[in-house]
Amino acid sequence: MPPHGSTPPLHDRMTASDADQVSPPLGAHDAVACLVLRRYDEARLRLSGAVPVA
Repeated sequence: MPPHGSTPPLHDRMTASDADQVSPPLGAHDAVACLVLRRYDEARLRLSGAVPVA
């Protein structure tokens, strides 16, 4: 059962449930944070020509 960026309390609840397997939260992975920031920067640039954060 993939928690897809779930919060730690939700992940803990799923781990304690009767699920056979629970993957770690994706939100804790650096690659996910980089992807989110890149997409945010791209959207801001399209909308207002802002300078990227990263």
